[in-house]
Amino acid sequence: MNTAYPIERAEKLQARFGEAILLTLQESPLTSVKVFLPRRYGALFTDNDLHLINEKSVSLAFKYLGNCPTSNSYILEIE
Repeated sequence: MNTAYPIERAEKLQARFGEAILLTLQESPLTSVKVFLPRRYGALFTDNDLHLINEKSVSLAFKYLGNCPTSNSYILEIE
């Protein structure tokens, strides 16, 4: 929780229930982790956003902040 993981790559994929965003995060200097974002985040990323992330034109990090007490959904942050 509250740890910023640099985003190495972002892809938009066609998943079983619609479009999904797959992020490749740098967990350590030698380890990468792939994470699917919840579907509600799929509409937030444009093709241009994905291109900028993959070309390293912008440096973004992914952060998990916990669960919402009301809906129990994940609270995520891209900074």
